[in-house]
Amino acid sequence: MYLAPGSNKTHATRKEPAIASQSAKDSITTGSRSQVARGITIGVLFAFTPPLGLQMIAAAILATLTYSNRAAAIAAVWITTRSRLSPSVR
Repeated sequence: MYLAPGSNKTHATRKEPAIASQSAKDSITTGSRSQVARGITIGVLFAFTPPLGLQMIAAAILATLTYSNRAAAIAAVWITTRSRLSPSVR
């Protein structure tokens, strides 16, 4: 950081970028136990719904709307996906 001559500051202050401060507040991978539990619940709920292609997207949207953990919601969707795929895909 550049300090002007005659400045009596001992250290320069640095402004945090907006993206870094927003990611610290985001509950994608961090959160309280209740946020993670809600995320898992949402993921399991969507794991048993029929549209295979939209399960993760729907779980992520609902987790965002309810301030739940999105990573837990998306991971929990994969609980039943493997067992419901056709034999030709396995």
